[in-house]
Amino acid sequence: MWTFPFGNSLIQVSHYYLACAFVGQVVIRAVITFLRSWELVCPTTDDRPLEPIVLSPHQFDDDGFLKTWLMDFFSCHPSAKVKDYFSPTLLGLIELLIYPTLMLFGAWFVIAGWFTLKTAAVWGAWKSDRNSYNRFLLGNALVILASIFLISSKQIMVIY
Repeated sequence: MWTFPFGNSLIQVSHYYLACAFVGQVVIRAVITFLRSWELVCPTTDDRPLEPIVLSPHQFDDDGFLKTWLMDFFSCHPSAKVKDYFSPTLLGLIELLIYPTLMLFGAWFVIAGWFTLKTAAVWGAWKSDRNSYNRFLLGNALVILASIFLISSKQIMVIY
């Protein structure tokens, strides 16, 4: 266990907490990159009708879904739209490490303020790309759910 000062209190954090936060963020990245890769492989536009999703063997060929997802997951996709250099993942990991402490102290306003700042920064871009907005919301919801899980696992405690 590690102990950190936080205001007038002390926070105890176990190694399990840090491992769960890291694994949780890897899972969240896998989900978000899965959705973005699916969008790249099976794009939809307003000009053509939605087609039924059919899984076929070609999706696992050289230019199929699996390759697209792996390149997206490891941030080595040739498209600048997809390559994110892990910045959202690192930000999500920092949030996943900090949110449980803020939740324990009832500082939900800090989380809400941070979420508002993140939303306001790219609000205009989402008018043309609704899928990106939905991935943003899903990623934040998963981080909050993972934070609640970390609190419930009793691997982070407040010592007064």
